[in-house]
Amino acid sequence: KTFESKNMKFTIQIPNDFDILEKLTFADLTSKEGKINIGRIATDFNSISDYLKDFDSKRKIQVKEENQVSINGYSTMKRVEKFNAGPIEQQKVYFILVDNWVYSISTSAQNLYSDLDQIAQSFRYTP
Repeated sequence: KTFESKNMKFTIQIPNDFDILEKLTFADLTSKEGKINIGRIATDFNSISDYLKDFDSKRKIQVKEENQVSINGYSTMKRVEKFNAGPIEQQKVYFILVDNWVYSISTSAQNLYSDLDQIAQSFRYTP
């Protein structure tokens, strides 16, 4: 099914078994398997690599995998991040840069990685 966020200006395709809770700056997609989070933050960076260099300098993480990909023409970085502290051990996340916004689509539930891939690939910016 199609989900459109008017607040965050995007549409995605999500599996039918997901419920959506949308707030001003994020949306949570939940199923019995776990949760996928979509967030949005403004940026002045012109490249996703520069944004992530700055972002990573402020966090305690280890990047286990990182691939630059294109999703519908948007500059995107796909990662698996390992956390050094906190309740979440690791997460898979897509960072998508479009029109001075960085969208993050992520999950810490490894059994949702294929759903996450499909949802991220369907991302469309809808200003």
